[in-house]
Amino acid sequence: MATAKKDVASALDDYTSDWQATLPSVWMRPALLAKRKSWFEKIEVRLLGEQPKHKLECSCDIICEGANSPVFISVDFIDRNLGAIMQAEPRTQPFIGFTPGKYRVDLSIDMPPLVPGVYWLKFWIGTHNTETVDNISQAVAIEIVDYPALNRSYPYTPDHGSVVAPSCAEVRRLDLRDLRDAIVPSVVKIA
Repeated sequence: MATAKKDVASALDDYTSDWQATLPSVWMRPALLAKRKSWFEKIEVRLLGEQPKHKLECSCDIICEGANSPVFISVDFIDRNLGAIMQAEPRTQPFIGFTPGKYRVDLSIDMPPLVPGVYWLKFWIGTHNTETVDNISQAVAIEIVDYPALNRSYPYTPDHGSVVAPSCAEVRRLDLRDLRDAIVPSVVKIA
């Protein structure tokens, strides 16, 4: 059966709408998924608060088998166009698993104001930014349902980006006298 043509954003919305009712907030490592010297065993996420001050709480169980091979963690936020829009990185150096064992890592992420939509999360651990140890892509997601500014009369749209940057404006009235002083007339001499 033929359907009407849609723009890419609308088509992606339709494609992901089936997932939105059951967005995964918990991921557990499948038995057949390969493991390295350190790996994610479980990831759980919860979105707390309201726009524009959401907080994302993440609990990650990480198993480290190698001695003296600590890792650090980051979380990428993936928008509906499958592009990374931001990254949370609590520390820039390895801090998890200096000795072998199972570790619970609790992350608390202060979220910027986001345009409503589904955001998939990519959890990464590594020994250096260029050395990936484990990478779990798009296994858990969050949904933003409210607009960042409740009094805005027109909805935010993703074609202007997914993040609404906090900003402020200062307005000062300039007297006409101030404007006259600021304008320097140019004098052209004709010979």
